[in-house]
Amino acid sequence: MPGLNIAPARMATGSSPGERFTPSAAPRQEGNVRATNSRGFVPAISLSKVIEYAPDLVPRYEAAGSSIRAHGLEGTRAAVYLVLDRSGSMRPYYRDGTMQRLAEQVLSLSAHLDDDGVVPVVFFSTDVDGSTDLELGRHHGHVSGMHESLRAVPTTTGRWTRS
Repeated sequence: MPGLNIAPARMATGSSPGERFTPSAAPRQEGNVRATNSRGFVPAISLSKVIEYAPDLVPRYEAAGSSIRAHGLEGTRAAVYLVLDRSGSMRPYYRDGTMQRLAEQVLSLSAHLDDDGVVPVVFFSTDVDGSTDLELGRHHGHVSGMHESLRAVPTTTGRWTRS
């Protein structure tokens, strides 16, 4: 599988923009994959790749790994999608960054389950408003920016507003 052209976060270790994120060298398999290492199981994207391309996600990546282990889901492989409500009642959560943080948590979880470093995101209000891909290393402000670029949405009172 060819690598994705993802701009990694700038790091003191020498990562440079334009480097390509390359998914795990392990072959993709359907269903539960139980790949083991000395600690037990291997996530789809390694901690070292997350540190290189998205160091700000490391705490969320580690928390997601703990949750996966607590639920006995180590080695599970799955495609991860995110569907976000952007109706008028959700405006405060986009404004205060809650929805962006949620998307980053989902991306961190996805790094354990899917090796492509991408979470497809769909926005809806009364209908599908738009979609985008949230990519490892290109996630900063992406969901908030996409939300702002979409058309006005109806409020629960029927008035139209910019979210």
